[in-house]
Amino acid sequence: MPAKMLLFWGECVKIVAIMKQRHSPADARETTSSEEKVPEKENVFGEESEEKTPHRLQTLEHEIEEKNRHDNEKKRRNWWIKTVLMLILIAGSVAIMFTMSSLLSSEETKGFSEMIRGMDPLYFLLFVGIILLYMLVESSKYAYLIRIQTGKWRIRVAIKTMYLGKYYDGITPFGTGGQPFQIYYLHKKKIPAGVATNVPLSRYMMSSIVHCSLAAVALVLAGCLHFLDGPDGKAIIIITSVFLFFNIAIPIALIFVSVFPRIGKKIIVWFVWVLSKIHLVKHKYPTMKKYVYEVEQYRQSLKAVFRRWWTIFPFFFICVAEVVLYAAMPFFATLAILGPEVSSDLPALLFRMCCLTLISFYAASLMPTPGNSGASEAMTTLIFLTVSGIHSVLGWVVLLWRFANYYIYILSGIGINIFEIVRSYVRNRKLLRGKEETPTQEPPSEEPPSKENSAEEKPEE
Repeated sequence: MPAKMLLFWGECVKIVAIMKQRHSPADARETTSSEEKVPEKENVFGEESEEKTPHRLQTLEHEIEEKNRHDNEKKRRNWWIKTVLMLILIAGSVAIMFTMSSLLSSEETKGFSEMIRGMDPLYFLLFVGIILLYMLVESSKYAYLIRIQTGKWRIRVAIKTMYLGKYYDGITPFGTGGQPFQIYYLHKKKIPAGVATNVPLSRYMMSSIVHCSLAAVALVLAGCLHFLDGPDGKAIIIITSVFLFFNIAIPIALIFVSVFPRIGKKIIVWFVWVLSKIHLVKHKYPTMKKYVYEVEQYRQSLKAVFRRWWTIFPFFFICVAEVVLYAAMPFFATLAILGPEVSSDLPALLFRMCCLTLISFYAASLMPTPGNSGASEAMTTLIFLTVSGIHSVLGWVVLLWRFANYYIYILSGIGINIFEIVRSYVRNRKLLRGKEETPTQEPPSEEPPSKENSAEEKPEE
């Protein structure tokens, strides 16, 4: 028992000694010094952060500039590659066109100098006038839609919107790249977001319906009037019918899912699910959301158009005029090269070439090349071989027609892009030269005033 008591008191003495050591004055001084050092550390840390903040910002800005410069160089390099490939594709399409016309036609193709000598200047000016009128009518679609939704005629904006659509449709497969750039450009020109979205979509809907309807009528008339009685006539009619069905099914399906949105969403979900099962769609749910959002945009554009249903009729006649001018271009190209002596019945030749032009457009419409290049030239040459009297200049006729509705937009877009690249390069060089020429100003010295100056500044008592 005493041993246990001694052990107990010994433990108590140890505990008391430990408590005294913890609360000794030396430790108190250490604790107070450590407490006093805390704000010093905070101050030091604050000073270091203030000193390092500008350096960090400069480093971040430098990294952002390097990344933007690298991205711009990559985009510029990709643009040059795409441009060269596009020019090669155009050159190959022209070569295919002339080769087919020389091999399949019964007459020898005229050379360039012979074609120029036989050209009629008056009818060539008429052909140029038809091209300009076609551009004006195509631009008037956008101008009219902007007018009925904003109350202003934006002619310049409408013309550039038309050019952007033609250019980006021509460099993307199936001609699907123009609308996003048109929406971006219209929004950039301070047109409301809803109007900027509705204008290209409404134009696409009405133009597709009118173009497909007139092409279907032309296909029926060509079959009834035996315009395609050649060896490949039946195959051309079948191909055109299938492609025309797919083209006209798109606006009809968009109208259906816009009128019945719930059924439309179920159809979209089922369609994407089927495509994912056959491994044509990798990301199922993002694809569903994307298509539902796009259908909703079309639905809003249709509502905006049909809210003022009486404005549809002028727009419908503008679309009809655009299709007629497009279909009549090969006829006026033939007149420009051969003159009115090409046929004794010019109205019948005009009607026949208009029907064949619409058929050739849809016969090559689903070819996955940019702007249907190659396929459009080949199919148009093959179809126009059924027209007698133009075999010797068929290659030049198709070339002029293709230049009027495709090459001119691609070449002008390439020229504008090259001009923008050169102008931005010159501007950057001027800015760098200006920065190098401006002298660096030394900051004013913050030295305290000398005693003599301070004594002089003191007022006399």
